[in-house]
Amino acid sequence: MVDGRRSVTAVDVAGRHGGSRGGPAGRRSFANRDEARRHRDEHLGEYLEIEPPRRLVFTWASPFTGPDPSLVTVELEPDGPMATNLRIIHTDLPESVATSHRDGWGAMLDRLSGCLLAAAAR
Repeated sequence: MVDGRRSVTAVDVAGRHGGSRGGPAGRRSFANRDEARRHRDEHLGEYLEIEPPRRLVFTWASPFTGPDPSLVTVELEPDGPMATNLRIIHTDLPESVATSHRDGWGAMLDRLSGCLLAAAAR
């Protein structure tokens, strides 16, 4: 299991991530692009639970996770008037890729925090 927790500042951020497709229910896909290696990894899944604004649960399948999908749970909890605690729990991963996924989620959360801080500074 990968369990990552971060606190992020609440800011209005408009826009959509260009690498993600999906809707409020059903399937979704996400592509990681590595320009240096000219490589693209497709990640597929299905939304299982959507409870705005607190919880999102979806399956996760990629070339690195084996034949069975894993499960990602995103939990958001208010932390005062201008902050939110964000927790990502990724379960059912092969042990061989748990560390890389923990590091990947950590990097994504760090990037999100940087985007939010930059937006707040504008």
